[in-house]
Amino acid sequence: MKFFSLLFVVFLISGVTYSQNPLPLDNWTYFQLDDERTKHPASKFTGGGWFGLDAGDLNGDGYKDITSGKWIYFNPGGNFLTKWDKKSISDSIDALMITDIDGDKTLDIIGLQCNKQFWIEAQKNDAGDLQIIQFGNRPICNHGVSSQGFTTAQIIAGGRKEVLINSSKIYCFSVPDQPEKGDWPYIEINENPANGEGIGTGDMDGDGDIDVVAALSIRDKENNSVEANIIAWFENEGKFQDKWKQHIIGSTYHHSDKIIVCDLNGDKRNDVVVTEERFPGTEADANLFWFESIENDSGQKNWIRHTVITTWSMNSLDVADIDRDGDADLITCEHKGPELKLMIFSNDGNGNLTPLIIDKGKESHGGTRLADLDNDGDLDIISIAWLDFRYLHLWRNNANSPEPVKKASPPLGLINDFGQKYYLPVEINTGKYERKDKPASVDLNFTPIMKKLKMPGDFDASSIYVAETDQEGNIIDPLVEFQFDKDSLFNPINNAKGNLVFIMKGYSRAETPRYYRVYFDNDNINYITPLFPKQTVINTYYYKYQSTAEVKTPGGTYYFQEWGSGFSDLYDPEGNNWITYQPYGGSAGEYRGIPNISPAGFHPGAGDNLMWAKQTAIGPIRFSTYTESKDHQWACRWDIYPFYAVMTLLKSDGSPYWFLYEGTPGGELDKNDYWVRSDGMQLPITENWTDDLPDPEWVYFGDKSCNYILYIVNHQQDSHPDQYWSMESNMTVFGFGREYRCCGTYMTAIPAQFTIGFTQSGTFDDINNVIESTYMPLVISVGNGRKK
Repeated sequence: MKFFSLLFVVFLISGVTYSQNPLPLDNWTYFQLDDERTKHPASKFTGGGWFGLDAGDLNGDGYKDITSGKWIYFNPGGNFLTKWDKKSISDSIDALMITDIDGDKTLDIIGLQCNKQFWIEAQKNDAGDLQIIQFGNRPICNHGVSSQGFTTAQIIAGGRKEVLINSSKIYCFSVPDQPEKGDWPYIEINENPANGEGIGTGDMDGDGDIDVVAALSIRDKENNSVEANIIAWFENEGKFQDKWKQHIIGSTYHHSDKIIVCDLNGDKRNDVVVTEERFPGTEADANLFWFESIENDSGQKNWIRHTVITTWSMNSLDVADIDRDGDADLITCEHKGPELKLMIFSNDGNGNLTPLIIDKGKESHGGTRLADLDNDGDLDIISIAWLDFRYLHLWRNNANSPEPVKKASPPLGLINDFGQKYYLPVEINTGKYERKDKPASVDLNFTPIMKKLKMPGDFDASSIYVAETDQEGNIIDPLVEFQFDKDSLFNPINNAKGNLVFIMKGYSRAETPRYYRVYFDNDNINYITPLFPKQTVINTYYYKYQSTAEVKTPGGTYYFQEWGSGFSDLYDPEGNNWITYQPYGGSAGEYRGIPNISPAGFHPGAGDNLMWAKQTAIGPIRFSTYTESKDHQWACRWDIYPFYAVMTLLKSDGSPYWFLYEGTPGGELDKNDYWVRSDGMQLPITENWTDDLPDPEWVYFGDKSCNYILYIVNHQQDSHPDQYWSMESNMTVFGFGREYRCCGTYMTAIPAQFTIGFTQSGTFDDINNVIESTYMPLVISVGNGRKK
């Protein structure tokens, strides 16, 4: 567990006058409760796949614990400076919420697997064992995992609270007298399908019972489209029966996400608060709305929609009287965008909401939940993320704290020294080439380093930070952007191994050394992993009939089909597509891609030929994925950096292979296109060619109407034939190690590397310098570990 002692600067967007003295909202301490959360094993998307988050006292010690995903985090009490014990419930059960199911005065957990619903009860023994009982098998499987909309409410008067879970149907489970027998009765509240996101509960018509609010996915048959932004409430008539009466509240502009029911303006009528989700979320056009419930003189209900804020995608929401002034305040956080703002909206009692930015740089998805975790009478914040799924965040509210926080924190974890006692000196020589913003990658194993230094305890990966120094060790840059990717067999006790990549910021002259220190420590002190602005932004979804990772970088946008381990589309910074794959059309579509490696089958659209693909690194600097063929004979890894991508062919079945670029320079193959060899010879796109490329083996393709060129590099110098020809005037067929025209394969090197990337068009010398500085290796030396 890691923490920052901070005094946040609060940004007031508008002033508010209070009639009493509320609790302050400008004093918080951030704790990083976990930075090693793993993806759900069934998740096929970029995100972690976990949706559950709640707080409640599970072990009876008087402090609220946290459930999130497959884990329970036990609250140590006090000021949270001691360790939160972490316990796994099950490998794939998503713990959604905490409630008392069986009325025994101890709290239980509701959890989901795909299409299975579970009651998880803590056993009354010293070991704290968990009993897991399946109570349902409804088709609830959002993102292949569980649900994004869930709550408990007293739907039927008397008895135990019901459990509500949103899918396309809103299921309401009644807890029977003997819940341990499973097979709980349920009803389906809605007839029109819900959008599977958040649900709210509250008395919407003033009749004393609890109604349900959700967003609907209503198909427009005339336009063959689905509207997922209709907000409706469903009327509870006090009967446990299907298909409640539906009442339309209004609509949002975009896909509705989280929903809360509360009285925002103090008129004793429940209003509805809704956030919007935006995917892929490239614009700040998501809204936070509240729908005001009004009545005319005859008592007829209507709704007025108010816009609270328009910003980046908001996939989190909670409501409570945070400042204790007697009205409902809101909290949300951005899921996308450059700042990832955590915001409280302070209410003046009349529904006028003042945004206050509490923190930045920590993504939330299904998070920003409020609970008093330290029993000091104010509300703390917990949150989880989708893209940055490794983290569990906690902000302690110091409004009632006996020890207010005094140390200031810079944003986004920009620290220059947080107490690390050890460092590794690293010297990097640029070699023969000038470099610009070059990623430097080094394999490290901290276990033998710690042993040599006689360090106590285990290695703490969160203690790492990188600083640049001069030759004498004076700090030049206190925090260099970096990413540490743990080895698949990483163990902090005896195999603290991983790869560290960091950015050599700015220009580096040829034959010039630069000096860095990699600071680290053991787990005896609480550290926090610095969070950096992302230079590689990842979204994963089905695109052109394949599971595709969209990787946005400053140097271009890659559409990587994971099952084929190939790029279906590759856009330069101006939006020109240099591949333009389609799942049909021969040379006008399905033959296109980077790469085409035969006989391995690495190519867009080649899903049936491959067994599996795994995203192995998702960070601000590098996205990595590993793909292996069904017969386990072929394997490759792609590493995508801010300005280029590298493929490493890791193993083969011993057969020779080729590597091809089949695509559309500048967007389409036409007479404006050309290609250039590494010796400077330019050839027209219409001219067939075959020979062994000169050393070094690289080429680039250009379009006279475009400002960028695409380069392709074979890191291995060989004497095998290479070739180019235009296929049916639809696409390039350029190949390293391929017979002209078909179909001999010649390359055999394993491992082998290939690099692709864009750079601005210009003189041959300028382009040559960029290409060779990109793929030619740096000279890196790591010194012995030292104590400060």
